[in-house]
Amino acid sequence: MTQNTLKMPNKPKSILNKSLTKPQITPTQTTSITPLPKQDTTSAIKNTQKTPNSKALTVKPNDIVPSKSIYDNADHVLRVVSINVNGLRAAQKKGFFEWLAVSDADVVCIQESRITHEQWTDQFRPDGWHTHLFPAQKAGYAGTAIYSRLPFVSVVDGLGFDLADSQGRFISAQFDLSAQGIDHPVHIASLYLPSGSSGEDAQARKDLFLEKYRHILKQWRDENKSVIVCGDYNIVHKRIDIKNWSGNQKASGCLPHERAWLDHIYDELGYVDTFRVVRQDADIYSWWSNRGQARAKNVGWRIDYHACSPDWKERTLNAWVYKDTWFSDHAPVIIDYQLSSHDENIK
Repeated sequence: MTQNTLKMPNKPKSILNKSLTKPQITPTQTTSITPLPKQDTTSAIKNTQKTPNSKALTVKPNDIVPSKSIYDNADHVLRVVSINVNGLRAAQKKGFFEWLAVSDADVVCIQESRITHEQWTDQFRPDGWHTHLFPAQKAGYAGTAIYSRLPFVSVVDGLGFDLADSQGRFISAQFDLSAQGIDHPVHIASLYLPSGSSGEDAQARKDLFLEKYRHILKQWRDENKSVIVCGDYNIVHKRIDIKNWSGNQKASGCLPHERAWLDHIYDELGYVDTFRVVRQDADIYSWWSNRGQARAKNVGWRIDYHACSPDWKERTLNAWVYKDTWFSDHAPVIIDYQLSSHDENIK
């Protein structure tokens, strides 16, 4: 496990720092994350009342993801995004960085970056963002990255065991949010958990990863560490999280012992699936097979999570899966968190 403390010569713009200016965007973009010419985005936002409570919002997965202007105190809302891009270079060609510029995101956790440090040129490190890449040793494979409007206090690469670290499957950035009312260190991580779908050996490696990572998660709870672990977990949790439940009981990602592992970290260790804190809707998925028109028919799996320490449960305001533009076979999972506990955005 290696640790790198990053210093940026030029501070990027941060929507959580009132002394800095928000990135300039066009008027059509201020009403939504990505302007959609076939929809009346202005009226959609106009009909969304400003509210301190997420329950008053009626935004659905395929609706417009609103800007943070819906909140009475947007400067104290942290928008965190998790996305498996299935290759940053491929995602770039599909408009990922144009979307990122208008996403209102503060921290974006990327999985399956599939890019080396040599390939990670300025076109993949846009102005206004602190960025960190942890590539796999094998080129074109796995890897994680974090993009942030907020400065990193430090960044840790890896979990301390080879299966995670040689493949760049975990990075964690520490943030100082004391100016926003949180007086302890906050850690936001990007996790790319292995898939076991290619056969018994792959499943065995995945199970080994789960066992080693479970002990680390317990240690963090014992330390009362404040964490948001975003990522592609490659596991569905409950029946509501997959379209074809019965037909996948013997498929990797839906195996009983994998789902029991999620039960363990949520029910016994105390981590929180913050998406489900505010969204109980069925048919919300984050990954679709490229076969059989699965995406068009919404035959999907919800395998991308924000698994958070319990202090983030009451801070969870809203959550969406963004599907208006496709950057990969996964969709961005977007969750807004309240920072200042005294703020009226928390009931």
